[in-house]
Amino acid sequence: MGSPGDQRTVEENKANSSKAVELSAPYTRGSVGGACHRHKSLMPLLATLLRKVIQHMFSAAFIWEPGTYDAEFNELNALIEAAAVATPGFIGVEEWASEDGKRRNATYYWDRLDSLKALSVHPKHMEAKRRYAQWYRGYHVVISEVVKSYGDGAFEHLTRGA
Repeated sequence: MGSPGDQRTVEENKANSSKAVELSAPYTRGSVGGACHRHKSLMPLLATLLRKVIQHMFSAAFIWEPGTYDAEFNELNALIEAAAVATPGFIGVEEWASEDGKRRNATYYWDRLDSLKALSVHPKHMEAKRRYAQWYRGYHVVISEVVKSYGDGAFEHLTRGA
C-alpha cells in the first residue's frame, strides 16, 4: 500500500454487496492533495450515491516514511492495492505527502470493518508487513470508524456526509 503517483479506476462489483453501487471513477494518487482533477464533475454524483448506500464507514490510515523501493516492492504493492480495491465495501483511497516528501499517508475507506480486517490478513499484505523494513524508514497505522464528516462544500471528499 502506498506508492506515489499511481492512477487507478475504482469499480464496485455488484456481487460484492447488496448495497454496492457500480462506480467507474478514475482518481489520481500520489500528488499532494490527492484530488482527481480530470473528473471533478463526477465527484458530486459519486458522493451523493455513496451517502445513500453507506451506513458505516471505516478507514485505515497508513502513514510511512519512504525508504528505497525496488521492483519487488512495486510488484507486491500493486498486488496489495488490487486486493484492497477488490474487497467488498471498498469505497476509495486518498494519499497525501508532507511538503518535503519525507512522510506520506494513504487512507483507505470501506463501508464494513470485516473487509478492512480481511485485507489486513491477506497473504500478500502479511508478507509486506514482515518485510516492511526493506522499503520503509518507519510506519504507523490508524484504524478508525468515521462518525462524522463535514466541510464547507468547496470540494468533494470520500467521507462527505458520513
